[in-house]
Amino acid sequence: MGKGYSCISNVTAKSILSKFFGDSKRIPFSWVTLTIEDGLTTQIDARWSITTEDVKDHRGILQGVLVQEAASQAVVCYAIATKLFPDHSPMFLGSDHFRLHAPVRANDELHIRVTDINWRGKKGSASAVALVGDKRVATISTMYFRANSEEVLERIGTAA
Repeated sequence: MGKGYSCISNVTAKSILSKFFGDSKRIPFSWVTLTIEDGLTTQIDARWSITTEDVKDHRGILQGVLVQEAASQAVVCYAIATKLFPDHSPMFLGSDHFRLHAPVRANDELHIRVTDINWRGKKGSASAVALVGDKRVATISTMYFRANSEEVLERIGTAA
């Protein structure tokens, strides 16, 4: 089959992420691209232009947790846009070995690259690297996800 690409428009990404996280919590990706090889998505790339508002009150540096959140939201975009789990939504469960290598500042363009995407049934995992230009600023060795029905997510939301 070979290698191909599929782009999720920023309008679609905004719609997906606003539904799950609300406008105030979603990452404002400028674009999300999927790399598809032999019918399987092998890589997710997302871009986020960091503004002064994103780093406000944090000494001009983006909080590391937002880098991890961006990687998990890129996976959510992929799962919803490709209808990976019809009638279910992916929920981020956690990650192993998150490490920051360099600060991300206002006016940087943060590139999230998600690889090693592995789904078995309703559970999945992926790895990610965050770049500014060609400089690695963070790595996440493994992120874990589970697909839950809308009812389960609503119960979790009301219990919180």
